[in-house]
This record gives sequence, structure tokens and C-alpha cells, in this order.
Amino acid sequence: MSDTSRVDKNDPVNFLDDMYDTMFNPQIQAKKMIDTWVVNELHYSGFKKFLKLFENYDSRHVDYGNGTLYYKDKMKYPKDIDPTLDYQSWIKFQLKSLPITVNNFMKAWGVKYPPGGYSGLHCHKPGQQLTSVLFLDTPKPSPQYPLAGSLTTLQPNPDSTIHYLQHKPVAGNVVIMDGKVFHGTYPTLEDRHVFVCDFEYESNLT
Repeated sequence: MSDTSRVDKNDPVNFLDDMYDTMFNPQIQAKKMIDTWVVNELHYSGFKKFLKLFENYDSRHVDYGNGTLYYKDKMKYPKDIDPTLDYQSWIKFQLKSLPITVNNFMKAWGVKYPPGGYSGLHCHKPGQQLTSVLFLDTPKPSPQYPLAGSLTTLQPNPDSTIHYLQHKPVAGNVVIMDGKVFHGTYPTLEDRHVFVCDFEYESNLT
């Protein structure tokens, strides 16, 4: 019986190393990168309408960091505010260049941060999902506390380091990230509002 194995029985360790370097490791690194993506420097011009959520809501509660969450029943999308789902379509359009497919809407809510309010580091799990943060106002700059109110994202790099990004709140600006990316908000010096939307998505990488 002939031996059709591709393993070099004289040096199987090298064979396995080559297999890892050429086949498995590239897929692992690609998977890591797509699971830790952050898209910023976006602007949604229709942002002001979502301020209505802080008046027309079904429930609210105070979260860790003293921010108050405002939302419709079961965190449904506020269709009374955005009946054409324009913001959802806009998000999907912004992500067309990524190798992902944005699927079902999951949940949405607004957050009002009072002076001193913040959000501790957290991520959105379980499952493969993305989250978008829409800034609804622009706090006054503070030379003494330049990061006050800023959103921070922590992206793991392939070399096991962490890439820290600070996103200063500017009304209409949007940050979209994979749900596995840890993020949080520095304490604010004045009232600040954001609108958050989560979606399911799937990677198109093979």
C-alpha cells in the first residue's frame, strides 16, 4: 500500500510549522483583526432627531457610572423618531468596505450623562455583534480635563499590544465597533447625550 501522506516523515515538525505559518496563522490573524475593528471619523447629519428619545421613551434606569438609559419597550428601535430607518441604512452603508454583512437590528437606547457621569470599560456580548455610538452634543473644551466626556476604545493588536483611541464627543459624529472591543467613557463635565444601536453581523472571511 502506497503512502500518500503529505507529511515528511523525516521532518514532521517542520511540516507542521509550515502548515501553521501558511494556512492557519493567516486565518487566525485575519479573524483577530475583523473581530477588533473600530470605524470612526464618521458624521451623521440627522443626529438631532434622536434627542427626542429623551422625552418620548417607555422606560429609563440609572446605570453604573450614573448615566441614565432611555429606551423604548424592550429596547426596540425608535421608529417614531426614525420611521424610514434612515440611520440603520446609513450604518450599513458606512460598513460596506469591511468584509462583513450587517444583519438584524438588536437593540437601541439613549444615555444621558450628568456632570461626573461616566461609563466603565465594557464590551457587548454574547454573539457576534457591532455597536454604534452617535454623539448628540458637543461639550465645551476643558484645558484642565481635555479627555472629559471622551469615548475610549481598546483594540487588541496581533502582537498582543493594545491600541488605545480617544474619540472626543462632537455632535453628529459616530463611532462603530465590533462588540468585542472594550470601550468606556471618561467622566463628563456637563450634561452629555449619546444614542447607541447594536446589530448582529457575520464575517465574510473564510
